[in-house]
Amino acid sequence: MTNNSVTDVTAFVDQLIIIRTLVAYLGETHQKGWWASSFLGPGSRTFVSPIFAKTQLLARIHGATQAAARVHDERIGVGAVYHLFRLPEDLEQDIQQAFYDTAHPDDTVPADRRNRLESLLTDAAAVTQQLHALAMPAVSSSQGPVRIGSVSDLRNPDVWTMVAAHYRQAFDQGIQTYPYLADWPS
Repeated sequence: MTNNSVTDVTAFVDQLIIIRTLVAYLGETHQKGWWASSFLGPGSRTFVSPIFAKTQLLARIHGATQAAARVHDERIGVGAVYHLFRLPEDLEQDIQQAFYDTAHPDDTVPADRRNRLESLLTDAAAVTQQLHALAMPAVSSSQGPVRIGSVSDLRNPDVWTMVAAHYRQAFDQGIQTYPYLADWPS
């Protein structure tokens, strides 16, 4: 693997982590209420830190993304379908490795990943602004599951800016949308 392809994979995984974290935050009970969790809410740090002292941020993000995954699976279904919170095993492993590296940094880990994740979760306005910045300009989002592509599109970064745009639009309109990729018709 060349250095450029490693850099591209790292940037792609970081993009997925950021979009996943932003949407997980905005979907929680204390924000838009799409799923019944408060792992990223104001009091969660106090609750989680005695158990996960060194990795409390990652534990909170993991809890919120698992709650989001359950709701997405209930709405979309499981099987040959992928969404922001349930990706193929190799991508999930890359994301988990990036989280592990964030919790156990060394010289090869992007120095700003942990700080960026922590700073993203300060307030809803900052999270919403960041989601707007990551999303492609305009999409028409609708209520419920929305097929946005096929499984072969999973590793295309532009697909994930479209996913971010669907969530942005749904949060702005006060509707719930669940973008997914599958090879079967919508």
